[in-house]
Amino acid sequence: MFPFRGFISAPSSLSKKLLERFPNGIAFGFTYGSAVVKSVDNRKPGDMLDIIFVVNDSLEWHRSNIERNKKDYSICSRIIGCHGITKLQRTKGAKIYFNTLIEYEDLLIKYGVIDFTDFNEDLSNWINLYVAGRLHKPVNILTVDREKINVISTLLERNLQAAVCTALLQLPDSFDETELFTKISEISYRGDFRMILGEDRQKIANIVTANMESFRLLYQPHLDKVDGLLWDKMGGNFQQDLSERMKLEYLNNLPKIVKERLWLRYNRPNADMSDILHYLVHEAFLDRIVQSTMSSIVRSSSIKQTFYAAITTDIGKSIRYSWRKVGKMINSIYANNTKT
Repeated sequence: MFPFRGFISAPSSLSKKLLERFPNGIAFGFTYGSAVVKSVDNRKPGDMLDIIFVVNDSLEWHRSNIERNKKDYSICSRIIGCHGITKLQRTKGAKIYFNTLIEYEDLLIKYGVIDFTDFNEDLSNWINLYVAGRLHKPVNILTVDREKINVISTLLERNLQAAVCTALLQLPDSFDETELFTKISEISYRGDFRMILGEDRQKIANIVTANMESFRLLYQPHLDKVDGLLWDKMGGNFQQDLSERMKLEYLNNLPKIVKERLWLRYNRPNADMSDILHYLVHEAFLDRIVQSTMSSIVRSSSIKQTFYAAITTDIGKSIRYSWRKVGKMINSIYANNTKT
């Protein structure tokens, strides 16, 4: 039985092909991105497959991977070696190191490497909302370390539960499935400056539309447990209880970093976290407050990650990758204008 409720296992042929290329020591691996569930089996020529590897020991993993796949790394990264790469990865940006535009057999891949400790921190506390945000959407699981299944399962469950609470705080008393899953998907995109320049303008809509059934499977166990939330599964509509009690429950279930930012922003003399959360329950624009708090986390991590990536990627690849992004943005704008 697949260990993670709602998540989908990648085709075994794809998993085998990818994992054969990389060193051991991967605790958790998954593919992600726009319409990932459909794109894994129906990729167009030139489509890039996005992957994240959560590794047990970043230093040893990079050491082994440089021996196997030296050309994946930029000239700068090869010069500083596995120690320098690991130091950059674990102290800069969103604590994830990417190699991009890698040609492997019939695939074009981009893969990120994050240490298990930092993965744990991001999913638990939303410190960067980078990997945590990607796991708010449907992904394909490539591999999982059997010794860490329980820990990873708990992290994934808490991350999804926090996403539900965050979304419900931003929604009215009546809404539909598309609005809910769009709001969840927006958590890790609002505030990302790359959404202004260099991203497909329809990215969020494409993710939700293409993967609606996968979203339902992923979130049903969590939505069914929310008190005062009525889900008409046939009609795809929701009614929620927006009482002060429920708002306070949602706020208490937000990750540590989110609550800390709320506390810093709305701190009062001699007030503790409980006081601030009780104060926020009465705010008329609580939805905007929550949204702006999420945006501040995403904005910070996206800017840091982009500048960090600029020094760890060869200039040629940076130009190619940026052009692909801009091309997608232009195509989405053109397609949208054509429809209107």
